Amino acid sequence: MTNPMINPQPNYSGVTIQIANPAVYANQLPSAIPQPQQGFTACPIAQNTNPYAQLDPAYNTAPAPQTQSPAYPPQYYLNNYNYQGDGGISTGAGNNPKTETQTPAAESAAENKEIAAKEYEVKPEEPQDFTKSQAVINDLDARAAAEAEAKKNSTQKRVVALTDEYIKSLENYLNNPNDEIRLMASKEILTRLDEDKERFDDAALNALLNKMLQDPSKLIRVASLSAFASQLASGNNYTVTLLHNIQQNPNADKEDVLQAADILLKMSAGTEIKNIPNPAVKEEGQ
Repeated sequence: MTNPMINPQPNYSGVTIQIANPAVYANQLPSAIPQPQQGFTACPIAQNTNPYAQLDPAYNTAPAPQTQSPAYPPQYYLNNYNYQGDGGISTGAGNNPKTETQTPAAESAAENKEIAAKEYEVKPEEPQDFTKSQAVINDLDARAAAEAEAKKNSTQKRVVALTDEYIKSLENYLNNPNDEIRLMASKEILTRLDEDKERFDDAALNALLNKMLQDPSKLIRVASLSAFASQLASGNNYTVTLLHNIQQNPNADKEDVLQAADILLKMSAGTEIKNIPNPAVKEEGQ
């Protein structure tokens, strides 16, 4: 014997699907089951009786009804699929999970994101002007090339450095009352001038020569006059004054007077640099 059950049929029109949850209809089943006619015995299962009670007394106890939580969200049974919740689904046209409209907060966030993207957008850099720095670099390169060429066309030579301590020592030697010590310092000064021709106008060495020019010893004065006459040293304005004093001094040595006149003549002439063609190169060109 079968138990008549109400089996509600879902609506299959369109894409809508209805599923009957047994938990929802649990309280409606007793009222939905039709009453049996006279002389009809209801099914023991419909009367919540155990059909196995006659076979085994252990089954006499009917199981207690249990409440079952819905297997799907409440909205599922209301035929409403456009909802959002914890673990819920949201379906629209074409089963697209995206919402069709955006909230004002979402629109504001999108606008802020677009503004931030424009602010941090990399702008094309303008070409920089390196004219001034390049001019300085070119000048440094030219100076370095000139120094390299000078080193290439010259030889290295070890010379005595004109330190302050060395110049003071020479001055102390010239102040010594011993003539030989002063003569020693005079020879040292002439050697420093001759070993490096660029010391021609060195202020310290020219000042020492002026001191030698006033020395009481004739040999020391001759050493100073010879340095100026051979143009090892250029002299200065004080040198010119001392030479004029020698010329005007009636008690001055005649040899000193002649050398003083010769030095003054050379100092008044001056010098200049001029390019002179090499005769050997000229003959090869012909």
